[in-house]
Amino acid sequence: MAHIAGVRLPQELWDHIFSYLTTSDVINFCKTSSEYAHFLGEIPLVRNFNVSGNYDFFNTNIYTYVTENVSYEYIKVLNINKLYWVKLEDLRRLLKILPNLEELLALNTALSFRPKDVLLYGKLKTLALSVEGNHFTNYVDPTIYRNNLYLLRKLCLHVTRKNPKGFMGMHMLFNELFALNELWIFDSDDSHSQPLKFDTIVSQLKFLKKLVIKSKIYIPLLDYKPFGLAKYFQTRRFESIAMRYETLPVDKVVPFRHVSIFEPVESKLEMAWNVFRSYRSEMPYDHMAHREIYLTKKINNVNFQELNFIHNKCFCTNDYVNASWDFLSSDNSKDLRKLSIKSCVLQRRPVSKGDTIDRLQREYPIEAIIKNCPKVTTLELMHCPKFVYGNEVDGNFLCNVTIIDAYPLICNWKCLERIMLDVPAYLNGAFLVDLAKTCTNLKFLRISSHNTNENLNRSVYKALPHANQLQDFCFENKAINIPVLFGSFSTSQKLRRVFVSCEDTAATSTNTLKSFLETNPQLVLLALVITFKPKSYIKTVQDILDRFRQPDSAKRFHAKNDIRFFLDNYSLYEANSELFKWDTEVSTVDFYSFR
Repeated sequence: MAHIAGVRLPQELWDHIFSYLTTSDVINFCKTSSEYAHFLGEIPLVRNFNVSGNYDFFNTNIYTYVTENVSYEYIKVLNINKLYWVKLEDLRRLLKILPNLEELLALNTALSFRPKDVLLYGKLKTLALSVEGNHFTNYVDPTIYRNNLYLLRKLCLHVTRKNPKGFMGMHMLFNELFALNELWIFDSDDSHSQPLKFDTIVSQLKFLKKLVIKSKIYIPLLDYKPFGLAKYFQTRRFESIAMRYETLPVDKVVPFRHVSIFEPVESKLEMAWNVFRSYRSEMPYDHMAHREIYLTKKINNVNFQELNFIHNKCFCTNDYVNASWDFLSSDNSKDLRKLSIKSCVLQRRPVSKGDTIDRLQREYPIEAIIKNCPKVTTLELMHCPKFVYGNEVDGNFLCNVTIIDAYPLICNWKCLERIMLDVPAYLNGAFLVDLAKTCTNLKFLRISSHNTNENLNRSVYKALPHANQLQDFCFENKAINIPVLFGSFSTSQKLRRVFVSCEDTAATSTNTLKSFLETNPQLVLLALVITFKPKSYIKTVQDILDRFRQPDSAKRFHAKNDIRFFLDNYSLYEANSELFKWDTEVSTVDFYSFR
């Protein structure tokens, strides 16, 4: 029995309460008082021990913590994704003491498919790992896979770097996975010299029922019908192409070349669907919607959770923008959670050239869209490069100056938690202050501008003190006054990661930088890229940062002249890629969702 504010609660009620909390929440709660500390050691709350990306462990030895505070003999699922800083020896020691472990999710950690690692996977049914080609060997005894992975049903592999010497060994692995029925594989190495042989891999897996592929290099449009796998999802987002296959009735899955699957076409949504397909465009919705539409041949009852329009080059045409508005204003989008759009969608509805009174009217469909989709938590808004003054070119209107007036409207999405904004140079960003005040749950903010925009800088400095829940912040502009930026954060914020990229900056005050680091001891990543500053300046800044780094912890504080330092540091980049590079996980495949 325990109590809250003097009220004693039965153990059954505690079990019920904890069932709604993540492992991190339970751990944080039990650390609040010695009265609750015993929970982690006495009852099996942690069958699913999930500390994925939990920076509370940045200065804690996870092996020591688990052995001293958790009933580790109960753990069946261990999710340690993104704990890239934990030493390999500590991870191996941890796995050795978990007698009932069945699922291990360890993407972007030091664990891999080295022979010593494989010996620890003997009881696993589900496994997720990031691997490099040199972690395999062409001379490994295949029995090590056969004897330790015979229970494996689900496997997720993120291949960060390929190596010709270990390439055959990597493919040898799949020949020994006799029980595997689900495979996720992501080739994030953009080297074209050694593409993964997906055909060979699939042919080796006799009982495969689900296949998810993602790649940063070109792969052919793979057809696995001879293996009983139907492709129901395919999309390209920026640099990555993703595909999903399942053992679905192949005859019911409509080929992607078909323009329409609705006969007759009746609703606005069906007509909008046909507009997208007439452009041979990839569809904007997520894989679950793809699956339902292609199997049922119906769209009107599908609930869209994610919509992504930013990858389409034809988005500026009249028909395409109107079709996008129809998608977003439909009843099917009322539960939308994630949205990626270009600034085209912010412009007002086009009016007749001859009617000057109509031209004074400002009808922005985005207002109705926001009311229709009030639950959006993730917004990615990219500025369309086809900006022109005027709204008609050969009968089609392009992004026009009226979008400036519409940017403040996004403040009406009050549930936003993640925002990525590509801000045009002619926009002063004044709406950011209201955005920070309105979106009280904002945790992730990325702001990018590609020209000198001092007005935007001033708006960012004014907005940041109001973003009290902010954990991750990225700011890219041609010139940024970094001392003023650091000074604009409030001491009550919960910052975990900060990335700033610019060509030039004012002289960084030693006191300002030290004060920022001293008031944010929870900060794990601080990355500064200042392109045109001399190396002596960068060294001065780095010397200050070095005083606040801790050996053998997650803390990474770097000042550099070149972004390539971060792109080439694989473990650091993969854990923080959404900060270093504009990319999207909306309506595609997020490998951290594998389970």
